[in-house]
Amino acid sequence: MEQAVKETKTTKTRISRIKRALAVGIGLGLIAFGTIKVEERINRNLEREGIRSEAIQKLKDIYAISPELRARLRVKKGKTESETVMNAFNAVKELGIVYKREYGKSVRDTLDSGEGNCVSMSRLLVTILRENGIRARMVEVIADENGDPNLHSEVAVYAEGVPSKRKYSPNGKREDFVLFDPSRGEIGRSDAGIRILAPIQEVANYWIDLALSTENDDKSIELLEKASRVDPENIIALVNLAGRYMKKEQYDVAEKILKNAMKIDKTKTAEYYYLEFLYSRGRFDEMDEITEKD
Repeated sequence: MEQAVKETKTTKTRISRIKRALAVGIGLGLIAFGTIKVEERINRNLEREGIRSEAIQKLKDIYAISPELRARLRVKKGKTESETVMNAFNAVKELGIVYKREYGKSVRDTLDSGEGNCVSMSRLLVTILRENGIRARMVEVIADENGDPNLHSEVAVYAEGVPSKRKYSPNGKREDFVLFDPSRGEIGRSDAGIRILAPIQEVANYWIDLALSTENDDKSIELLEKASRVDPENIIALVNLAGRYMKKEQYDVAEKILKNAMKIDKTKTAEYYYLEFLYSRGRFDEMDEITEKD
């Protein structure tokens, strides 16, 4: 009994140390990917996989809406771009979309069902903004404003007059943008680790979302591997892929994927999931080695 108590205390100490190490070790500077070079690389990967035309069609399908649904997305044009942006943001709220952890929904699905998660609600806001001539891109979040691991979706909005705290260089030119989070109803978040997605990257984002919608591990792995082949730096795809292999008890494969993700990840998110992996395998000494380095 004393031994069990001792092990419990030791485990709690290790977990506490991990949390402290992650909080201190993560950089809070903006990590924004999605440049023209990334887009070119994604297109090359799609060509290599022989699925570029399929991906382009899928991207159209994700955002396709009927004239009737389009009428629901009309918002009052503001005197300024920033006013139009706020009208669009408020229009999403007024649609009364209920947050539900369902994955793999297109804009049409979200409007039809009246339900959506952070990904589908962000797609909806992107659609409304684009319908009204405002530049907007999907954003993958991998670490929140405190630097804690957080897998989430938001929208980067580029518009004159919108108060901006962030800079992004898609093709060598720095541009102001602001993050809008329709699922939380928040504006101007300062998440530490984000990826601003080039349009073609949104297809990989959709495959990930679809992979999370199924309990079939083999189908999920197929979709996540597809996403990670065309977008190899997608941390969300990699950590979820590792998780699915763990469910199938293919621990060597899962560990290899997480180690690869750690090499790519400029935050500590992949490391957090690797530490969870080590904890689940009872490899506490290795956990200590990593956290002591941090």
